[in-house]
Amino acid sequence: MEEREAVITRRMVDELDQGELLALTRRHAELLGERFPRRAEDFYAPEITDLPHLLRRLCRMDPEGFREMVGKQCRRDYLAGRLWAAVLLAHGGTLPEEALRRLEQTLPKALLKVEEKELNGPEGPYIEIREHPGDVDSALFWEVSDAARQLWTGQDYHYRRTRCGQLSKALELREKWLRCSHGDSAGRLYEMGWRPLDVMLSYLLGAVDSTYFAPVDPDCAAEAARRDPLTTEKLLDPDCYRAWFKEEFHPSYFMDMARAWGELLYLHAGWTDTAPLEQGHRLKKVAGWYREILERLGDPLWAQKVLEKDLTAAGLLPGPAALNYEGAKLAKKQRLALVQAMVCQYLWRFDDLRAAATAVSGEALTGLLWGVYAGDRLTRAFLLDGQGDACGEDGGALKLSPEDRVGIVTPEELTRKQLGLWKKRLKAAGAKPLIRQLSLPAEAPDFGAFEDVVTRNITAFTAAGKWGMDMPHQPSHCRADLLDPLHGYGARIWFERIWSGSEYSCDEAAVRGVCFYRMDGAAFRDYLPRRALVPPEAVPRRFAVLAGAAFRQVSGLK
Repeated sequence: MEEREAVITRRMVDELDQGELLALTRRHAELLGERFPRRAEDFYAPEITDLPHLLRRLCRMDPEGFREMVGKQCRRDYLAGRLWAAVLLAHGGTLPEEALRRLEQTLPKALLKVEEKELNGPEGPYIEIREHPGDVDSALFWEVSDAARQLWTGQDYHYRRTRCGQLSKALELREKWLRCSHGDSAGRLYEMGWRPLDVMLSYLLGAVDSTYFAPVDPDCAAEAARRDPLTTEKLLDPDCYRAWFKEEFHPSYFMDMARAWGELLYLHAGWTDTAPLEQGHRLKKVAGWYREILERLGDPLWAQKVLEKDLTAAGLLPGPAALNYEGAKLAKKQRLALVQAMVCQYLWRFDDLRAAATAVSGEALTGLLWGVYAGDRLTRAFLLDGQGDACGEDGGALKLSPEDRVGIVTPEELTRKQLGLWKKRLKAAGAKPLIRQLSLPAEAPDFGAFEDVVTRNITAFTAAGKWGMDMPHQPSHCRADLLDPLHGYGARIWFERIWSGSEYSCDEAAVRGVCFYRMDGAAFRDYLPRRALVPPEAVPRRFAVLAGAAFRQVSGLK
C-alpha cells in the first residue's frame, strides 16, 4: 500500500484487518480536506477502486468510531462528508446533529440554474435558454432531511433531458452509496411529485446513450410503465417523442428509443397487450421491429433460427441460394458464425453438416474437432474430411446416422489424453482451423482475478469482436457480453469507460469485474438487474470456461 502506483482493490480491502483498514481510511480522509499538502510526499494516497466497499467494512467493524469519523469529515470537507454520511445511514446509523446541520447548509439553492441569453440569428434576435445542472448529492438525504426533499420538489425544467439526467444520476448515486434500489428511489421521487414518465424517459436515455446518461434498472422502468399504461403505449411510437424532447435530439434517437422500449416491455417485463405492435407503423423500419418482437414472442425457437440463418449465410448449413460472400469476407463471416455456434453449443444434424462440408471450400468445417452429443453430453469425437465422412479416434471411418446431433467440441469436454491425441491428429492433417478450439483452456479461471486488470482499448475491442461479444453502438463503452441466447445465459466483463475511435486505441482502461446472468427474452443493456445475476457455478460449465477464455483475451491476459 506504500508504493506510489498501488491500487487497492475490493479483494485487498477484504484481506485487511481492522488496524490496516483504519490506517488506510484515515490516510484517504486526511487528504480529502487538504487543498495543498504541506509536503510533496503527503500528496500521494493509494487509489481505492471501490471506496463505498471500504467504508462499509469499516462501519461494520466499528460503528461508533466510524460515526465520529463521519462528523470529522463533514467539518473538514462537506462534499466528501456527504458520501461518508450516506454509508453511515445505509447501515442504520444516525448522523450527528452538527453534521446534518452542516450538510444542509452546504446544499445548493436549486438543482439547476437557468440562463436566458438574447442572440441574433439569420431570422432575427431570439432567446436561447441554457440549463446548468448542479450536483445531486442531496438525493442521499431524502429520508433524513426536509431541506433535501424540498430541493427535489417543484423543480422547473426547460429541457426534459436535463430532468432525466438528474433523475438517473440520483438513482445511480443512491444505489452506490445507500444500496437503495432504483425502484425504492423512484418511489421517493413519486412522493415528491415526479411522474412515471420521467422514469421511463430516463431509462430510454440511458439505454440509447449511456455515455452521457446513467443507465436505469429495467425493472424500475417496467414498474413506471405499469403506473401509467397510456403513456407506456405512446412510447412505442417514435413519432411521439418530439412532444417530450422538443428539438433536443436528432430523430434517429427516437427510433432507437422506440426499439429499446419495445424490447423492455415485451421481452423483459412480460407486457401482454400486443395490439400496438399488431397495428403496424407508417415507418417501414419501425413496422419491421414490431414484427420481429411478435415473432420472438410467438416462437420459442426464434434465437435458434437466427443463428441458423447466419450459419446458412456463411455456407455452414445447406441453403437454397449461393453464397453472397467470398474470400476474406466469407472467412470472417464463417469465423463469427462458428464462434457463436461453439458458445451456444449449437448442434447440427449430421446430414446437414456433411452436406455443408462438401459444398463449402477450405477448412471451415474440416479443420475442427466435432462431437456426437446426447443432449448436452459428448459421447464421441471425430474429424470430418472433404467428402463429409467422419473419422474416429483410431483414424478409421465412423458410421453416423443422418439424424445424429453433432457440434463443436471444446477442451473442457475431453480428457488430457484425448486432447493430446486430437491435437496430433489435426496437426498431422495440416489443418488450419478458422477459430481457436483445442488451444482454449480446459478449466474456468478465478473470475475474481480480472478485477482491476488494465487492458488497452484496441485489445478489448479486437478480442470482443473476434468472440462476437455484444457491445453497445455508442461513443463509449463500459461492458462487453458473451451471449448464449439458445440456453438463456450471458457473461459480462465490466470496464472503466473506453471510447470508440482509432485515436483512443492505445488508451488504457481497467477491468472492474465480471459477472454471469440469466437472460429474459433478450440480452440486457448496460444495467443488469440484481435478480438476473447468478454465480459462475449456476451456468453450464462449458459456457463458464468459454467465458473465461473470452475474458482473458479481452483483458489482455496471456
